[in-house]
Amino acid sequence: MTRRLLPASLLCSLLLLVAPGSAAAAPWTCEASVVRGTLGPAPSIEPVTANKGASECLTKSAGGTLPGGLPLGVSGGLLFARTSADGDATRPAGQRVTAEAGLGDLRVPLVPGLPGLPLPTPPVIAVPGFGSIDLGPAVRALAAPSGDLLNLRGVSARVVGQCSGGSPSLTGTSTVGNLSVLGVTIATDRAVSRTITIDSRSIDPSTLDPALLAPAGVDLTAFSAALRPVLDALPDIAIPEALASVRVTPAVQIRSGDTLTQRALTIRVTIAGQTALDLTGGEAKVGGAGVGCGAGVAAQALRCTKRRLVLIDVVRRKGRVRLFGAADRALAGRRVSIVYTDTKRRVARPKIGRDGLFRATAPLPPRAVRNTNRARYVAKVGKERSLKLKLRRRLLIDSVKPKGRAVVMRGHITRPLGSPIQEVVVIRRVSCGGARVVKRFKPRRNGTFRVTLQGAKTRQVATFRFRTKVRFRVGNPHLFRTFTLPKYVDIG
Repeated sequence: MTRRLLPASLLCSLLLLVAPGSAAAAPWTCEASVVRGTLGPAPSIEPVTANKGASECLTKSAGGTLPGGLPLGVSGGLLFARTSADGDATRPAGQRVTAEAGLGDLRVPLVPGLPGLPLPTPPVIAVPGFGSIDLGPAVRALAAPSGDLLNLRGVSARVVGQCSGGSPSLTGTSTVGNLSVLGVTIATDRAVSRTITIDSRSIDPSTLDPALLAPAGVDLTAFSAALRPVLDALPDIAIPEALASVRVTPAVQIRSGDTLTQRALTIRVTIAGQTALDLTGGEAKVGGAGVGCGAGVAAQALRCTKRRLVLIDVVRRKGRVRLFGAADRALAGRRVSIVYTDTKRRVARPKIGRDGLFRATAPLPPRAVRNTNRARYVAKVGKERSLKLKLRRRLLIDSVKPKGRAVVMRGHITRPLGSPIQEVVVIRRVSCGGARVVKRFKPRRNGTFRVTLQGAKTRQVATFRFRTKVRFRVGNPHLFRTFTLPKYVDIG
């Protein structure tokens, strides 16, 4: 039987129909919790939350006061847990999400039976006409020291997430107003570990309430008359001192991939080695894994070139070389060879993400050449090649933070600066063949700067480039131009 070959165009169309589509961008996640932890021997509590465990970030809120029936008589007010997702939910890369939680006050009183508090061993006494009477329940009711185990005020934690520079930008903040444990004020501006002594004391048996000791159904007046001489003859019942260990850690940030958890405060109190309290006050969490922030950045980086692979940035950070690049999304999943051109050796091999971006770090070049034109890098995938980028530049952008439709950039110029210090000119690309100056400013005397820039109203990704003039070396008054690499900012 003769088999006919399908026309190439029809075959391609069929393949597109049966091939799995590219995965849709994952949503942001967010959740907030006012307080979580254990109080004494009771199970863990987490009474007030917003969007807890949800698969995507939604606008939710809860708060008010703590519900009744919590362990140890804990109480609190002015509580809030809120999450919000602003922007089009079908395009997570353009959203701004927030999680925040806090409380006005939280009180945990000292109560009998708290783990670690020393308990007296009162005797069983004989009361004439009424038999043996156990003093234990009445004595233990008086054994706990008065006051609060914990008093916490003015707590809040907040995390904000949005896309910036091709990846999720997550920022967290928290505050703690006042904390006291066992009546002792504890600092909340740093991690603290300290020991607090719960003083020894004694109970005079003659002060015990006969009503707490009387057997059921007896005449209380007769019982009290028979009990009083027995109690008066007993010595004081001693309760030894105890040591409470307190460990407090404020402003805890936990980063795991593209997820940030901000905790206003964690506190653990043990008494005589037993855990009395282990709490987290104020927790906010935002996750941006799979949001696909970089799709717009990658497209913009490739927009004005015929290359399918570009290096966007090569910069020295914390003793390493950090590299950032973009590739045609058809190359997603493939490995990029980052080559140090002076030795022609591969120094990194990152994978291209679904959004077309890749990131890598590599060792610094030898000290003798790292500040010369020999220190350059190129990215390779198959036959695709990027342009070679030099490691050392005199004008650098250190951070990029979105602010609505604007962006705040911090940077610096390396010495020697121009004399007088030259202005910095910011250029925004408006088309592949055109650009315009959008800002002129003078940096600080040390060469650092902070500038707020507006993106185009009709474009998701803005492209900026900075330029200025510097001296080549000290003692040489001649000025020459220096530029940053283009900065692609996803402003949503």
